[in-house]
Amino acid sequence: MEAVQDLIRRPAFVFRVANMTIGALLLAEAVVHFINHSFSDIVIGIYGVVFGATLIGLEVYTPPQTYLILMYQYASFMFSFIGRGVFYIFMGTLMLNHGTWVWVLGSVIGVVGLAFCGLEFVKVVELPPSMIAPEHDVESQPVWNAQQDG
Repeated sequence: MEAVQDLIRRPAFVFRVANMTIGALLLAEAVVHFINHSFSDIVIGIYGVVFGATLIGLEVYTPPQTYLILMYQYASFMFSFIGRGVFYIFMGTLMLNHGTWVWVLGSVIGVVGLAFCGLEFVKVVELPPSMIAPEHDVESQPVWNAQQDG
């Protein structure tokens, strides 16, 4: 009972373990998809490797602020509970393919995704450090406009 109360006091640790576990499950499922040698399985396997490594990387290593800003610009869904939840549900259903173990792993990923979606609406815990959006000044960012003739 005391261990559970300790985990409740440190939800960031629980989210770190959950996100790293999902990343590892995505990598494991990617290996299964690479074994089957069809084009769609290889594409799904590549998705699993890229996103699994990204999830583990975000939890293990704190990237520089410039990389966080770039990631926030192109993958802002990774910085909210609802975004990660829908992403986990999507990846879990995408991985449901070959054999019982892969169905179990995909289902676990989907259930964790549902839990993350629920946390967006319940507001019991704050975002863990790896999911906090980077602070950046929009005014200091370069503006990429085409040059106008005239």
